[in-house]
Amino acid sequence: MLKIGSLPIIEPDKIDDVASTLLKPQFVAMKTKNFSIAPGLLQSFWNNMRNQKFAELALSQFLSLCIGDIEKTKTKEVYTAPPYMNSILSVLLNIAITYGCVFSKDSYAPYIEKIFAFNIPEVTIVLAKIQYYLTTKLTFRNMIDGLLSDQKSKLLNELTWSLLMLKMLRFLNTASQEEAQPLFDDLKAKLDCSVNFTESIIILHFIQLILTCFPGKYTTYLDRCLPFIVTFLAKPMPVSKMAHDIGAEIKRELQYPGAAYYQRLQDISSMNIAFDGAIPVLFDQRASIFTNYCYSLSTKFQNIQACYINFAKFFVQNTLRTSKDFSIDRLVNIINTLSFDEESITSIKTKYKIKEDIPPEQVISSKAMQPLVFPLNMCRLSLNFQPNAAMLTPLDANTYMFMTPIPALLNRTFVDATIARAAQLTDETSIVNQPLFIAGDDLIVSSVLQGIVCTLLDKSKQLSRVFFTVYLLPIDDSSVNELANSIAKRDPIYASFVRSAFTGAAGTAPTHNEESTADFPPILEKTSSTSNNIWFSDPSPLNTIQFAIQHFLAFARNAVMVNIWTAELVTDADPLKTIIVPWMTSIHIGDIFAGQTITKIPEVSPKSVFRMSVTEVMRGTETYDKAKLTSLSVWNVGGDSNIKPSDNWVFIEWTKKNFELTETNRRPKFADKITSKLVTEWKLEASEKSPPFSVLIDQRVYGPLKSIRVTKMQDPYQPNEQLKLRLATFQICN
Repeated sequence: MLKIGSLPIIEPDKIDDVASTLLKPQFVAMKTKNFSIAPGLLQSFWNNMRNQKFAELALSQFLSLCIGDIEKTKTKEVYTAPPYMNSILSVLLNIAITYGCVFSKDSYAPYIEKIFAFNIPEVTIVLAKIQYYLTTKLTFRNMIDGLLSDQKSKLLNELTWSLLMLKMLRFLNTASQEEAQPLFDDLKAKLDCSVNFTESIIILHFIQLILTCFPGKYTTYLDRCLPFIVTFLAKPMPVSKMAHDIGAEIKRELQYPGAAYYQRLQDISSMNIAFDGAIPVLFDQRASIFTNYCYSLSTKFQNIQACYINFAKFFVQNTLRTSKDFSIDRLVNIINTLSFDEESITSIKTKYKIKEDIPPEQVISSKAMQPLVFPLNMCRLSLNFQPNAAMLTPLDANTYMFMTPIPALLNRTFVDATIARAAQLTDETSIVNQPLFIAGDDLIVSSVLQGIVCTLLDKSKQLSRVFFTVYLLPIDDSSVNELANSIAKRDPIYASFVRSAFTGAAGTAPTHNEESTADFPPILEKTSSTSNNIWFSDPSPLNTIQFAIQHFLAFARNAVMVNIWTAELVTDADPLKTIIVPWMTSIHIGDIFAGQTITKIPEVSPKSVFRMSVTEVMRGTETYDKAKLTSLSVWNVGGDSNIKPSDNWVFIEWTKKNFELTETNRRPKFADKITSKLVTEWKLEASEKSPPFSVLIDQRVYGPLKSIRVTKMQDPYQPNEQLKLRLATFQICN
């Protein structure tokens, strides 16, 4: 065995020799802490998983070690899954999809049959799919089918699509034309089938990925798919537009290889002038585990400048057909004047006196044109504060804006740099689109929103040519993620590859635990089996999450415009003062309708009597005097309504009764006890002798209050328009 000092390193052909003495004890050590490992050792474990023998050992160990714990749960012939079971199933699914049917059945089949015999439904569904991948030779047809189909399980939906997508991208990155042909034959056959609306969007997006990630490499195969893509023009939006755009890209790529790659760079560079490709990432400091998944020794950042230069070198050789050596400045000048037509090509050849000296039959490699990998500027936010008088910014004599502690941090992190770059724009029509990546729940998005609103009011002139686009990645399913859920309902690509990307991958065994003593010796990798670009790297949880982030940033070019509303609060302590709170998801008084919340909602006093007025859509204002309430909710996003955050109204529901809404006892059962309306304005005021009340606004409690009024928040640059926040999406289906 090799050693560096006293640290052992396992040679690949010696794994069987040390399995019992060095490796199996570490799996047992992991099990004592619910199959976890110290965060700093996680990457080493997954580097070992690149070795097939180690992966087979891991497969058998994860299966065998959990059986004893399942047996201990037996109650009246019924077994239940141990709390770590989902993380075990996740790692087994990862191994099964990555390696397929290469392992000896003796190493895993007896354990799988034993777990099947326990008859735990939620485990059986996932384990059956794992068994399928372990015993069925994966063809491209069934991989594509897996990419498109509903997996019938939350865990499978969280992981399967990303794992299959990464597997196909890894294959295409190294495959020859001949090796890749079966994939495109199956892709063409799938396009010729009757695919539903959601499948159409996913399969067209996959084609777009191939065009962009492999410049010129597979264009001939995609051209053969074009007659089938054309039939998608008859489908509803956005499928028809996607088909039209992809068809045009394929035709242009045939004539000018690399054009789709160049266009993607153009789209990305135009979206983020202020940071030259580096993206601010905002997250709650309590979720520090998030940073562990955003850095990897295997990650090689491919900045946008390098991508442009690599494209220019390829373009000069492949399209201009010259071996002439150009300086970086000259290459930049060429791509700055480039448009993909004969006139532009002729003009460049004439201007730079280019003579073709590369034979037409010589193939120019596009390997250097790797997909862009954005650097991420990590920014921790503290959300552990309660609203207080020190957080009020005066707007006029008696009106104040609630200001979180966030604006100053936002200014330092990216706003000041964005303003400085916007000031350099000479074209009066130019606009800076500044992306913000937010990892977290509705509370952090709302806190950032309040910071942005305060910044817009404070620096309205400097930010008049700037707009912000938020890329939202949920990182905790136990929290409130109504905004992300709303996007996922309408964007199949977001639902498949972003919504649960972090929670699914981070829940894969081994999970993080500083107290775990497991420490696997590294296995020597004599030749690297994977790329150091995360678009094509191994499917470890770290790389799967990073792929989700990079894929989201590079390809989510559309947006949902979320309307911003104001809550005008009058407190019991100072009834002459009005406090403005910007909000975007929901308001709750009492907890009957609220569902899951981050913070407990104060109850409404049975002594409370209210005066309420509502302005309904397309109707006048209606007033309710001496109204009794036990619970009331106002929804801009979420709830059981079909309201969209881009609608010009909010959904309000209230009751004066007491009942409990559950998965089985839904709203229709209590329809006679609930009043609901679509409104553009709403006010609730406690009567003079009533006790004050508190409200939950975007998962934060405000109160005690005398009154609350909801109205549309004006855009500071267009006073007749409502302020909106851009949430990035791939393709939105209405």
